Amino acid sequence: MFITLPNQVFFEPTEEFLDFFSKQYKGKPIIEVGAGTGRFSKLLHDKGLRVIAIDAFPRDNPESDVTIINSDMFPFQPNSVVVIARPSRGQWIQDTIDKAVDAGAIVVYIGIEKHYDDDIYSLTYPCEKVYSCAGNDEEEVFQIGEAMSNNTNNTNKKEYFLIEHGANTPFAMKYWVTDLGSKWGHANGVSWMPKSKDDIVHESSFVEDDNDLDWTKVNLLHDNEKESGWLSRSGEFFGCGYMEHDNIAYRILKKTIVELENSGWIRLHGVRTDDWMMAYSFNGRLSAEQRRWLTRVGYSVRDDD
Repeated sequence: MFITLPNQVFFEPTEEFLDFFSKQYKGKPIIEVGAGTGRFSKLLHDKGLRVIAIDAFPRDNPESDVTIINSDMFPFQPNSVVVIARPSRGQWIQDTIDKAVDAGAIVVYIGIEKHYDDDIYSLTYPCEKVYSCAGNDEEEVFQIGEAMSNNTNNTNKKEYFLIEHGANTPFAMKYWVTDLGSKWGHANGVSWMPKSKDDIVHESSFVEDDNDLDWTKVNLLHDNEKESGWLSRSGEFFGCGYMEHDNIAYRILKKTIVELENSGWIRLHGVRTDDWMMAYSFNGRLSAEQRRWLTRVGYSVRDDD
């Protein structure tokens, strides 16, 4: 049983820092460890970044989705950015940094001066200050591990493979992955799956940014037979796997969630059945095309939508 902690927020980032962070780490999977209420993760998400928020304990009235898991159980992956912002004291900070850097991730530590000695100064990894006065308490930002300045604009391309995982099983799926030896690393940089004798490699591609891959070939993300997905203002449907809305937005529509929602796109959730009508969410009023599409496929559309 988890203990629910109070809804406390210790880090209030400036708008200038959010802009810096979103530019510096654009295209990288972000994992905020010790996310608390998920406030900072939500602000990064609103800037168009892909963020996973985790914490060991749930909070009262969280501001975004936070996965409850200890950081020592989380599968950090190469090419990801692990954020530790104004953390509670404890050995878990250095243990998390060790695990993340060993996995090939970059760690971004955000803190105040009186905590540096305990949190980061005893580390043996490269550590450089990359930003000052990041929040209301004049927090400073340190980057731990491989220097992003050497990576952000490099021209090295990475090889990705389009595999059909478990091709001879009912759960076969196509996905872009990297070859990690005994396992495949998802191109999202934060998860992996074991190799199988049934896997089929359909093609490979060398790109600098995984967003340059052809994601329409991934059936989990792009499948108009699915009943979940996005509906444009013009009534064009983009189907995706359950809970893959963020991925199809970034990977295929090339838009942030905020851009889609603010321009009136509709997010369709789950699967419709005879006794449960699928829900949808949107900002503003439906267009005539959206209303016709929803009505045609069986949604109950209210007059005030």
